[in-house]
Amino acid sequence: MQDHDSIEPSTTQHHTGSELSLDDNPGETPGAESLSWCDALAQRAQADGLELVDQMRTLAAQRADRMAHALQRAGEAAGEEGETHLQACFAAAGDKTKGMAEHLSAADSHELVERSSAAAREHPAVFYSGLLVGGFVLARLLSAAK
Repeated sequence: MQDHDSIEPSTTQHHTGSELSLDDNPGETPGAESLSWCDALAQRAQADGLELVDQMRTLAAQRADRMAHALQRAGEAAGEEGETHLQACFAAAGDKTKGMAEHLSAADSHELVERSSAAAREHPAVFYSGLLVGGFVLARLLSAAK
């Protein structure tokens, strides 16, 4: 019986257009160099992903801040019309939205990704339901902004 690490491939596949090469150097087995290339690629993908998360986090914080100001103005307008209960609802919503905007502005992107992943694993139904509701709300807001 052969040792798993000592098994050599009997044939080498090469790139011929649409095929993916399993071995770019015929006659050589993949070694540390190919692993370091894969590690570098994985690190680059992770860095690019975190950069995108950071851009989206900044954009979401700015939009949430604008929404908070709009809710506060709506509350003030409702108060001027004597709708004190409605004013209190808008004020509370504005305060919560402002807090969310401040949290997003101060948060670390890597921490947000880790917390989101943990929440999705612990409560997948709640997580996906939240995404669905958030998507509907975002679609309504974007269609109303046109």
